[in-house]
Amino acid sequence: MTHHFFLFAETIVQERLSWIEVILKHYFMRLSPETLRHPLQQKTPIFSFFITGDALYSFTDKETLPVWDIIASLPSIRILCDQEELDLRGISIENLKLKYPDLICTRNSYAEDQRISFWDDVIDSIHKQDPLINTIGYLQIKSPYMYRSGLNAILCLSSALNQNLSIEYYAYLDGIHTGHLNQRPSEYKNLGESLINLSHQASTKKVHCTFLASSRSAIARGYGTWDDTKGAVISSCMIKPIKIRPLNEIVDRFYSPHVIFGENIASIGIHKEVPLMETKEGKDQGHPAIIILITNSPYDTGIPLGALTFASACAHRGIFTRVLFIEDGVYAVSGVHKVNPNDQFYNIQEVIDSAAWNEKLQLFVFLPSLNKRGIVKNKKLNAVLEINSPEFAQMLFSISGGESAEHQRILFF
Repeated sequence: MTHHFFLFAETIVQERLSWIEVILKHYFMRLSPETLRHPLQQKTPIFSFFITGDALYSFTDKETLPVWDIIASLPSIRILCDQEELDLRGISIENLKLKYPDLICTRNSYAEDQRISFWDDVIDSIHKQDPLINTIGYLQIKSPYMYRSGLNAILCLSSALNQNLSIEYYAYLDGIHTGHLNQRPSEYKNLGESLINLSHQASTKKVHCTFLASSRSAIARGYGTWDDTKGAVISSCMIKPIKIRPLNEIVDRFYSPHVIFGENIASIGIHKEVPLMETKEGKDQGHPAIIILITNSPYDTGIPLGALTFASACAHRGIFTRVLFIEDGVYAVSGVHKVNPNDQFYNIQEVIDSAAWNEKLQLFVFLPSLNKRGIVKNKKLNAVLEINSPEFAQMLFSISGGESAEHQRILFF
């Protein structure tokens, strides 16, 4: 059975949950109508939702709770919540659990240190769906301590090690700061030491461990101190397990079919009419396509620019990549943006134009998000195509261009 999952750790707005509801209905009504007639056992859900952090507030918010109620009423859905994070926030979802006792789970298992572990359950769920998975990766784009995503990365990779899986960590944008040397937080778990400990644990278990940091992000933030003449940037202020490398080397890891997590991420399985080819090493899974959802406004943070840079790097590597401006991300393609010639600052629309040349990269904007904000697309951005919900759903559940992957990654920026 094809399996899909969403993982959310930051606030889920009603707009996001609503478009998820629409694409789920599209899937069950258009792509898998037999599931509506003959619901499958919940032990093998088609869609899994892993919810932690501030995303848990969506179960109490008066705008998002009714949408969750609709999603939970669909067949073959499973929602796994982080009980420890629910307790931290004083959130109770018992009423929803009583209504859907077989769909919503908060009874997390216990880790080796006898603490309940949401991430152990997440890794276990993914591993059960595909026992051949041998590597778990994590994409970190936010700084430590101001955001909890750095801690989630540690917990996620630690749980992967508990199952003797190889681990990979990719620091990009402000995620670079998680690898700074001599961190001494007084009120938080030390993420630098935690990454070092993960490296030691992987060595003890004799499993592969790779920690990579984007050289472009590192140099911009003052980490690059000299070049070792072998294409690597060396920094005296980065912990030893992390290697600063060009973005292309991080993208190379996304070329592989292993599972990659992040603060907000999804994996969508692709239905195949033709069996995958066999190789000497076994079934050739191909390389996953990537859909990058740009959800942030263009200039308040550098995240949209970082998303476009990442997308261009993926396309340059040969990964079929699609970018969708959605939610507040649609502001990047509305109006005519002008930058003062005396300012050293980027124009996001010029970046979009320059990225559009690659045949492996396609650009779209979500029309309902434009309509919701009462804005229209800049007509000069010819490479950015407007799509509605049916086209978005088709994009998620199918890959064109002869790609052979069994799944595609959905990255939220």
